[in-house]
Amino acid sequence: MDTEKLREAVLSRLKAVPYPGFSRDIVSFGMVRDVAVDDEGRVRVTIVYSTEPDRVRQAIEQAVVQAVRGVGGVRQVEVVATQREMARPSVPQRQSVPGVRHVIAVASAKGGVGKSTVAVNLAYALKELSYTVGLLDADIYGPSAPIMLKTEGEPTTDGKRIFPSRRWA
Repeated sequence: MDTEKLREAVLSRLKAVPYPGFSRDIVSFGMVRDVAVDDEGRVRVTIVYSTEPDRVRQAIEQAVVQAVRGVGGVRQVEVVATQREMARPSVPQRQSVPGVRHVIAVASAKGGVGKSTVAVNLAYALKELSYTVGLLDADIYGPSAPIMLKTEGEPTTDGKRIFPSRRWA
């Protein structure tokens, strides 16, 4: 059997190897990175793992060896395990704001859950505790904090800085 037909036969057998505990196979899960076959009938299967525990990895590798050995023309099977690089979110370096000791963020990915209400009430509570409070409503489509606080006037600028409207002195 030529190497391309042998490779296709091996890949077909790998599609029958289920991921432990699932009905889907390791090929459809995207775990088989490469299948290399040489003229001597040696097969190298590269498997990519992400967070699987060792017992799952061992079960997969044993199933791969067993499945590939059953293909006619295969003399030797090697399984190469690699680790999938997980994308790590970049965390920006913390930058201090001159004159500000603490920053509290109120956020949610969903609208209408009360972020502005919580932020305004938190600002009022901190003011009652004698803290100097600044509140920035970063909703560019419809900031509601200025309405809730009944601020008057628009923010002003000198070309370099923005001066917010004020509610408390």
